[in-house]
Amino acid sequence: MAKNKTGSLDTNILVRLVVGDVPTQTHLVEKLMAQAAKFDVADIVIFELVFVLEKLYFFSRADIVESVSSIIRNKKINSNRKLFESVLPMYLENPKLSFVDCTLPQYARINKAEPLYTFDQKLAKSYDTVKLLAE
Repeated sequence: MAKNKTGSLDTNILVRLVVGDVPTQTHLVEKLMAQAAKFDVADIVIFELVFVLEKLYFFSRADIVESVSSIIRNKKINSNRKLFESVLPMYLENPKLSFVDCTLPQYARINKAEPLYTFDQKLAKSYDTVKLLAE
């Protein structure tokens, strides 16, 4: 693959990059990263990566934040940096909320779509811009 080529990365590739638990696959990922210029990573891949690291590899939130930060700050990776850089501190500070719950208020803020309406009391209590829709 020439240096000017680009492509997209899926969750499995990022898991190998972070965890490195399958040496042959990790080597292939490292080789790919060295050979190509840029890769896109869809938002859903970041969500799935967090889920896998949390539920299958039992990473702490701090380790997940460190891992995701290193991915989204990698100059070869094009991702929704603005969103995830604002979500990661919230995810670390709010252990009772899921990564998705931490993302929704940030997404609403970035897209000027506030307030975020919810039936989730924990989420509503955690953010001023989240409004509990009550009966």
